[in-house]
Amino acid sequence: MSAAEREERKTRKYKKYTAYSIILLSLYIFFLCTNGFIAGLTSDYRVFLIDWLGKTNKWSGTYGSESLVHIMDNLSALAGIVFVSLFSFVFGGYLFIRRRYRTLYTYFFVVI
Repeated sequence: MSAAEREERKTRKYKKYTAYSIILLSLYIFFLCTNGFIAGLTSDYRVFLIDWLGKTNKWSGTYGSESLVHIMDNLSALAGIVFVSLFSFVFGGYLFIRRRYRTLYTYFFVVI
């Protein structure tokens, strides 16, 4: 076995162990979330953010400065039906022209 083959084998083994570690860590975090262990932490974090940002005005239920609320409104508009439809039409046309039908079907399945 040459040095290059040993190095390639070591790299593959490292990538495999890294992938397994990420999967196990994700499953552990999922277990903690489903059993409510992290609920108190996320609740404390939410209260901290609300207290830190403050209310925009006394009539609205939004939090933060007016510029922050405006930015978040614009970002949430990216998930609106008009934007998603327009982007899907353009991206679907691109994939159709490139003859990448499998990617096109997968994309529309995920969007729907």
